[in-house]
Amino acid sequence: MFRKSLLLFSLVVTSIVTTCIIPDTTAEQAEIDLQRNDSLMVVETGDFNFRIALPKDLMINNKPRIQTDDEGKKLYISCGPEFNLLVTTPDVEYTDWGIFKHHVLDHENDLCVYKRILPDGSVYDYGISQRIAMNDRTYLFQSDPAGEFDLNDALRMKLALTSLKL
Repeated sequence: MFRKSLLLFSLVVTSIVTTCIIPDTTAEQAEIDLQRNDSLMVVETGDFNFRIALPKDLMINNKPRIQTDDEGKKLYISCGPEFNLLVTTPDVEYTDWGIFKHHVLDHENDLCVYKRILPDGSVYDYGISQRIAMNDRTYLFQSDPAGEFDLNDALRMKLALTSLKL
């Protein structure tokens, strides 16, 4: 008797579930595939309009900041000392004060991971840069040249740039 009632219950549940499925429908997909530990940030400041996923573990301990310079040509996205992106308009010159040599570690889809080397040959820090066409302009996304980042920080910023949606 117990087996018959279990079988009957299973059939009833299966029929109810299958009748609730609406044919020819698909689940709505998010435009950015977020990782379990990432948080979506929407940037809408001046000519800068995009979405980017930032590491959630950094956002728990640090309040993300988005600010522009007075002329609106530089946009800073920071989340603690280990995550600082600088976005510039095409007419803003990149500078690292001329004391560093750059050694490219990875270059994929115009996304470059590099290390900055001091004149004595020692590694100073790591960074990233990528040129991206956005709103009929090309912008340079890079780790803030004034910051100091280890390789793990640079790779986290690289991952964030791969999530960028315009």
